[in-house]
Amino acid sequence: TQRDVFRTLMPEVMEVRESTAKKDFERNMAAAGIRQNIRTRAEMQRAAQDAGIRAGLGALQQAGTALTNQYQYQ
Repeated sequence: TQRDVFRTLMPEVMEVRESTAKKDFERNMAAAGIRQNIRTRAEMQRAAQDAGIRAGLGALQQAGTALTNQYQYQ
């Protein structure tokens, strides 16, 4: 009797387990994608900030050079 019950219920149990595993996999993949998006956005913001700082420093250097060149007489 136990064997018959097991054979009857096992396909149902396997179906539920496979469905659960599939949903877990989908959630894990979605979470991995979200984590990657967060990392990518942080890297892009960091790169943009670095570019802004470099542009500002370059502009300051050019302004300083222009000011000092203005008063050099040769």
